[in-house]
Amino acid sequence: LENDSIQDASVDGPLGTNRLSRPQGIAVAADGRVYVSDGSDTICRIDPVTGNLSTFVKLGTPSFTAFGDYHATDLADNVFVAVRTASYPDEYAIQRIAPDGMATTPVPGGLNGPRGMATDRAGNLYVVDVPREDSYTCLRCGFATAMRKITPPGVVSTVVSQKGGRGIALGPFPASLSAPTGVSFDGAGNLLVGSKHAVLKVQLEN
Repeated sequence: LENDSIQDASVDGPLGTNRLSRPQGIAVAADGRVYVSDGSDTICRIDPVTGNLSTFVKLGTPSFTAFGDYHATDLADNVFVAVRTASYPDEYAIQRIAPDGMATTPVPGGLNGPRGMATDRAGNLYVVDVPREDSYTCLRCGFATAMRKITPPGVVSTVVSQKGGRGIALGPFPASLSAPTGVSFDGAGNLLVGSKHAVLKVQLEN
């Protein structure tokens, strides 16, 4: 796959003819297929055997809201994507898209700025919720940076939260992360969160 800066759209097709324009979020499903957010309005699906790239969903259509920069997959091969529902201040929802492209909205709104996200073995979705920065203030409207846990039915809880700064303080760790984005789980079930300068491993309570 080649990122051609001259082109401004992804191109479906077999290996050698396909193209990504502005790849951002990436996640691998249980069946091995790779999902890539290409720009803020397209999620592409890549076959790991053939390299074939196809458009999975096109955001900003009657079925899907726009601005899906980050996403995650679960063991059932569902794709979770953060979509914007309001602006100034920004507000986001979480859509769950089944492998056949059918979408539901377990979280209809209330998130400030989802970035990295990942699911655990139980199907819970963990989202770094970072308010977008305003040019005049450190954090828009004083919202806190937080780690959200979203259960399969769509119940949202805040695992940790930090106000008054750009970082997120995780559990008992003395450190904080600046502008956290990357989220993943390791084989032992620990939550890994990364930023510009560090990666923290968080052992979640059962």
